[in-house]
Amino acid sequence: MRHFALSLTLLFVSTNALADAHAAGPGITETFTCEFTEGKSADDLFAAADFWAEQVDKIGSEDMDAYFGAVLLPLRATVPTPGYDDWGWIGYWPNLNAMGRGLTAYLGSKEGQAADARFAEMSNCRSNLWLRTQLVDNYPEDDKTPDADAVELYFCTFREGTDMAAVEAAEAGFIAANGSADIAVDRWLPFLANTQLDLIYLVAHEDLESFTTFNTNWQFGETGQANLAEFNEIMNCEAGIFTGRVIRQPEE
Repeated sequence: MRHFALSLTLLFVSTNALADAHAAGPGITETFTCEFTEGKSADDLFAAADFWAEQVDKIGSEDMDAYFGAVLLPLRATVPTPGYDDWGWIGYWPNLNAMGRGLTAYLGSKEGQAADARFAEMSNCRSNLWLRTQLVDNYPEDDKTPDADAVELYFCTFREGTDMAAVEAAEAGFIAANGSADIAVDRWLPFLANTQLDLIYLVAHEDLESFTTFNTNWQFGETGQANLAEFNEIMNCEAGIFTGRVIRQPEE
């Protein structure tokens, strides 16, 4: 799913991220929060998403081949973009330069334009860009392309006086306790984003049962409650649970 709803943000990035840099830089997350157009549903979404994946394979861009894309549907969630909360898209780029090259190839191809047209028929979306830090990467190796992941998202704002040192200290406590758990955890900081949020956390589980087991042990255990209190002292977060489907994995 791509840039059928291109914002000024993405236009800026696609034209300016092409300059060479001495360092690759951090990972980039792009998010789309979307509403269905009249008469459209999840069936249309997944048809468009599968068509998008087929078209990306035809483009022949190494940078597009390195792209990860997934669809999220809210299960028990309130998204901080009222009216654009029917479904969401998460895309990962290795870095900003890869994003610039990949978008240039995608937007300039008939395949990319055809994929965007399919999405434009069934949705209106808003988009944002985030700097991605992967805090835990221990997702089960045999479940890299599941059809029904359970994904927690935490939409957070800092309390007065909070700085990144305090955030990283709280994260260190979480990682120390959960670094070997079968989860994947990201932190996203706003890069080019129209948002009042200071960060988003993503916690991915292989299914809903794994989600409930993890949170029963963590949320109600002594270590978890202490760590949650540490987070609550420095930020205020709204949370949601989503079901996820991976549409495209990066090529090895």
